[in-house]
Amino acid sequence: MWSFVLLGILLILLIIRYYFLYYNYWCERGVTAVNPIYTFYNFTELVFMVTPRFSNLKDIYFKHQDKRYVGLFQYFRPILMVHDLDLIKKITITDFESFTNHNIYPNVLCADKLFQKNVFSMAAKDGWYELRGALTPFFTGSKLRRWYSLMQVCSTQILDYLNSCERTDYVDVRDLFERYSNDVIGSATLGVSCNSVLDRDNAFFHGCKSLADFSGMKGITYVVYSLYPRLLKIIAPSLLKSKMTNFFLQLIRENMLYRLESNIVRDDIVGLLSKYVQSGRKETSLNAGGVCDMTIEEVTAGAGTFLIAGFQTVAYTITTAAYELALNPEIQEKVCTEIEEVLNEYNGELTFEAINSMNYIENVIFEALRIHLVFSIIDRRCTKNYTIEPVHPGEKPVHLKEGDCVWIPAGPIHHDPKHYPNPQKFDPDRFGKNKPFSLMPFGIGPKSCLGVRFAMLECKLILVEILRSFDIVPVKKTISSLPTFKDTSFGLSRKTLSTNFK
Repeated sequence: MWSFVLLGILLILLIIRYYFLYYNYWCERGVTAVNPIYTFYNFTELVFMVTPRFSNLKDIYFKHQDKRYVGLFQYFRPILMVHDLDLIKKITITDFESFTNHNIYPNVLCADKLFQKNVFSMAAKDGWYELRGALTPFFTGSKLRRWYSLMQVCSTQILDYLNSCERTDYVDVRDLFERYSNDVIGSATLGVSCNSVLDRDNAFFHGCKSLADFSGMKGITYVVYSLYPRLLKIIAPSLLKSKMTNFFLQLIRENMLYRLESNIVRDDIVGLLSKYVQSGRKETSLNAGGVCDMTIEEVTAGAGTFLIAGFQTVAYTITTAAYELALNPEIQEKVCTEIEEVLNEYNGELTFEAINSMNYIENVIFEALRIHLVFSIIDRRCTKNYTIEPVHPGEKPVHLKEGDCVWIPAGPIHHDPKHYPNPQKFDPDRFGKNKPFSLMPFGIGPKSCLGVRFAMLECKLILVEILRSFDIVPVKKTISSLPTFKDTSFGLSRKTLSTNFK
């Protein structure tokens, strides 16, 4: 009994200490500060999923939207949240050399050997430039052209599955698009052929789902790090089950060694990174002029990065676009018109050139991502002392030190009426009129997503293929808003027959 009382008193004292020590942190620097107790409460709600993903962040943003930046706290970590688009450009592009890293938690959280060295979490001083240089050739136009035929194989498997469904069948589109993205990224990364819509229990699909799942202990680990990063750094628990880690390590190792021994060359991620591993040696010169120390485990980390980035995020993007098309039939009709016009120019063949000339459906995808953003925060970590000079009356120079954290609230910016009038309206025609640096679905600057062209090609292809044969329509179970994707039920009605799928 007394132990609980003492624990409660200790907790209260810690909160009081937190309040008095941290409340003046930003005020002393001339920055408008958000009450730390308010942010403590809001981040706790967010972590335990009491509220939608970025509603609390939107509250903070819109309460201080007249400010270029505001100071807040992620538990014990001070954060400078930047609202001004010009300042965002300076931090992410113009003065990128002062903000080359993400915040440190990915390296701590990804203590597992599968992700010790990946392009998302790696710091510049640890070889980020070299690894990004090694991966960049995979996403050139010539490489995408080669992989387009692979994507077509995967999209054909989806269409064959849909055509085999009975008239009264329903399809969970989120699951459907997860299986599609899994098959595409599996083949592009490892040369793995799955056909997950038929082989529904294949190990690769379930492995990727486990890899991309950050619920349970992974979420708790994040909370522990947010509260006390030094503690987590000491215990450094693995986020991934060792069984799953060993599965991917063994899969990629055997794949790579077989290719090296058999002199097999394949234009996928493993094939590309294998060029930097020579008979167990670690030193290989890169085109970027640096040296990449890559073991098979590190190649696995590079491949694993794309398994995570190309799995649920792509499936989520396709699902949101399909959802909005279901609720906006007039926009769907415009997409179908564009598809018909472009195909007429290419003799009815959906070639690589044809899909890339379809601009309106690309706007549809970007608008879906604007409203339903995958990651609502873009983070940067100051790597050199940096000063934000005053612009407006009453502002003071803000001096950031090496290690200070900066957040860019991409989600709230996407929903700001001054950037996007009537922001809740789904309007693909707004693009071309939007302000520069107001749209950030794939990040911004040199740290933006390497695979954006690959992902867009993958998304456009499956949506075009489906819309050539089906209309996407809402059904009884389609919900009117989609904050968490608890139910992803749409209808697919054949253009020639009256058939519904879930």
